[in-house]
Amino acid sequence: MLNTKFGIEIEFTGITRERAAKVAAEFLQGTYSEGGTYYDTKKVITRDGRVWKFMYDGSLRCQRKENGSKVSASRDYSVELVSPILSYREDIEILQELVRRLRRAGAFTNNTCGIHIHLNGSEHTPRSIRNFVNIIASKNDLFYKALQIAPQRMRYCKKMDSILVEKLKRRIWGSKGKVMWQCSTYINEGKDHCEGISISEELLNQAVIKGETVIKEEKKNGKKHYSYTSKGEYDKSSRKARTTKEKNGSLLPGVNGSSRTVIKL
Repeated sequence: MLNTKFGIEIEFTGITRERAAKVAAEFLQGTYSEGGTYYDTKKVITRDGRVWKFMYDGSLRCQRKENGSKVSASRDYSVELVSPILSYREDIEILQELVRRLRRAGAFTNNTCGIHIHLNGSEHTPRSIRNFVNIIASKNDLFYKALQIAPQRMRYCKKMDSILVEKLKRRIWGSKGKVMWQCSTYINEGKDHCEGISISEELLNQAVIKGETVIKEEKKNGKKHYSYTSKGEYDKSSRKARTTKEKNGSLLPGVNGSSRTVIKL
């Protein structure tokens, strides 16, 4: 963790972008310059070549202090600090002291301000990303309560996407990083309802799949063969099969046959 690379964006108001950048330039012993873009970017370039940016953010409510009270201010008081790539071990104390100096210069936050942290993903594996997503999803409500995220900020700070979580649940990764899809019945209901058959993503990409699909696996001469049916058509066939069984005690050929296992995507 101490060597993990990260970037951070800190939103605040109370002082102008120009003032914030000049405070940073003095502390970091860097060079101040103006970007001249729509975001009216002010830059601080340090001796090691890294660039700290102070940019406009249209989502912020701009304020400043006047006679000890907070009053409305112009868009110049909308500030988003965008750091260069940092590491915890080498840069966290520098970042903390920069924030302290900005506060002493008059910077403050209100309920429209936020903070974004970008973590380096180069050392992650598909499995570790899935584990990370599952942890965040399971603790979503706790995070929102602890961070006191206001309802109006939900537009910018959304909870983990449930569709993404569900898709990642059905994916497994082999030791060589091969991506497989696993039966959702097995995941949701356990091995008593499904053997947990999986299929490679490479095969799925070759098939034109639209919507929920039932994949049937059959072994012929020691090789696996797959057929694809929409879930609606499969359910219709299953209902028909159950009706036939009630009448004559047998299953329709090819439906729920013993040589096939169903995978629902």
